[in-house]
Amino acid sequence: MTKINWLPRHSFYLCIPVIILIPSAFLHNYQRHKKLGIVPQVAKLATIYLVMMNIYSNFQYYSNRAYAKDDYRSAVRYLLQHRDKSTKSVLLFGQPKLLHYYGDSSTLYAPEYVLKTVNGKNLAEKVSTMTKKADPVFVIINREFNWKMKDVFQREMSDLYNLEDEADWAYIKIYRFTRKK
Repeated sequence: MTKINWLPRHSFYLCIPVIILIPSAFLHNYQRHKKLGIVPQVAKLATIYLVMMNIYSNFQYYSNRAYAKDDYRSAVRYLLQHRDKSTKSVLLFGQPKLLHYYGDSSTLYAPEYVLKTVNGKNLAEKVSTMTKKADPVFVIINREFNWKMKDVFQREMSDLYNLEDEADWAYIKIYRFTRKK
C-alpha cells in the first residue's frame, strides 16, 4: 500500500524472529491444554508472515528490472568481441572507471565534448575528431533515460554516420556507427 519494497538488506531485522521465535514457536514441546492459547498462534502467523515477506522481497529484488544493476560487464565483453584495431569506442554518458575495471582500457571518455555541445549540435563532428575519423565507432551510453540529449543524439549522429547496430543490456546501450561515404 505504501509502495515501499522490502529489500534483502532489510532481512537483517529478521534475525531475531528467525533465531528466537521460529524455534520457540514450532519446536518447543508444549503441554497440550484443552484450551488453545492465542499467543502461540499469533507468533506462528507473524513468523510465517515475516518469512513470506522476505521471500517476496528477494523475488522482487532479483527478478524486477527496476532493481537491475548497470551491466558494464556484458557491455565490455561485447566491445572486446566486436572491436578490431580500426574500431574506436566512445563513452558519452556513464562511468569510465567501470569500463576499465572490467577490462576495457581503450574506450575514450567524452564528457567535455558532450558538455560543450548545445542541444547536440556538431556531436557527430566532435565524435569523429575525437576518434580520429575511425570507422566504425561504438558509442556507449549508460542510463540513457537520464541523458539530456537522448532525443537528438541519433539525429545528430546521422550527419556523418549510419547506425548499423544497437546492443542493449540493463541500463547500458551500445550503438555501432559507420561513417558515411
